[in-house]
Amino acid sequence: MYSALYATSEALRAYLQAQLAATVPALGFQGGGTRIVSLNSPQEMREEMRAEGLSLWLYRVLRDDMRLNDAPERISPALFRPPRLPLRLQ
Repeated sequence: MYSALYATSEALRAYLQAQLAATVPALGFQGGGTRIVSLNSPQEMREEMRAEGLSLWLYRVLRDDMRLNDAPERISPALFRPPRLPLRLQ
C-alpha cells in the first residue's frame, strides 16, 4: 500500500511541477527558477533542503465502498488478475 501512496504522490508532484512551470512562469517553478514542488513537509523544505515552493503529501486513505466487489480481470482462460485495492487516496 505504501508504494501506491508514493506513486500517487509522485505523479501529482510531477504534474503540479509541470503545470506551474508552464502556466505561471513568474512564480519561479520552471527550469531556472528556485521553487520546487516537494513531497517533504514545509519544515523539511526550509531546514534540510533550503528550498521554497509547494509542499504536497497525501494524508488520508479511505476505503472506496463502490469498488469493494470488483471482479478479477481475466487475462487468459486459466489466469486471473486480482482487482486493485478499493482505496481512495486524498
